[in-house]
Amino acid sequence: MFDVSKEKLEIVDEKGNKEVYDISPLPGAYLEDLYAVLDALQGVGEDSDKVLKVLGTSVSGKLHKLVFATLKQSYPDQDDKKLNQFVTQNLMKFIEPIIKVNMPKA
Repeated sequence: MFDVSKEKLEIVDEKGNKEVYDISPLPGAYLEDLYAVLDALQGVGEDSDKVLKVLGTSVSGKLHKLVFATLKQSYPDQDDKKLNQFVTQNLMKFIEPIIKVNMPKA
């Protein structure tokens, strides 16, 4: 009845093992933070120095909250502490899939 698209993200760990994660859309309560992150990243592009400068602000906390909420939505049975650490270690990798799954036409 309702078609809800997901995004896939492949992450390779330190040992070379590949894991594919299904990324579900965020609940609507997180859209304000999503738009704040998108606004802050506007015009940054692929310039890693600019991205790091933006993430040095309160945006990183919002982005972390968004990625954590997304993964919790996608994998509700995972341990919160381990999930939180995983998000911290892989935060930058989730930016594009989070945007794509929540704003597929953007």
